[in-house]
Amino acid sequence: CQNKQEFLKPQVKPLMEAVYASGFVVAKEEYEVYSQAEGYLSEKLVMDGEEVRQGDPLFVIESDQQSSRSRLAKENYDMAMSNYGQNSPVLEELKSAIQTSRTKMQFDSLNYVRYSNLLRSNATTRSEYDRMKLLYDNSRNEYALQKSRYEKTRNQLYIEVQNAKSQLQIASNESGRYTIRSQVDGKVFKTMKEKGELVRRNEAVAVIG
Repeated sequence: CQNKQEFLKPQVKPLMEAVYASGFVVAKEEYEVYSQAEGYLSEKLVMDGEEVRQGDPLFVIESDQQSSRSRLAKENYDMAMSNYGQNSPVLEELKSAIQTSRTKMQFDSLNYVRYSNLLRSNATTRSEYDRMKLLYDNSRNEYALQKSRYEKTRNQLYIEVQNAKSQLQIASNESGRYTIRSQVDGKVFKTMKEKGELVRRNEAVAVIG
């Protein structure tokens, strides 16, 4: 009992521990820019370290296939507008047919009236009167048919114009995918492609943050 021993009392202190690990620094809102189309990089509009604003173009990609689709859609639209326009060769031809049938109907109508008067005066036969009436009825039906054909063709050409316009709009929207733009205000940290290189769909071409 007479031995003097030292006693330790626990104390509360901050615990310091060093942890070593590898990693990398990521900027705020950093993201990888992906291409939505496949083609060759025709223009590289930014360099590493440049600041960009949201919507600024970064790269322009050219594709022969897409260019052909856009050109074909434009040609189809121009053709549809030409067929539906004021000087449409299709509608002009139908208008001429209407005018021809109208002139014939008027001529047959005059003959029909003339023979009707002759029949009442017993100056012609019933068979001649019936023949003129038949010619008039046929020419009147032909005139109505030509007018109906004109309206039907005009409506069809209008639908073709709208369809061609829609196809052209789709082709234009798809062409917009070939201009890659920034989605944020920031800085270009890294570009992965140079002018002339092949860019595949969903391939990363830059890092922005």
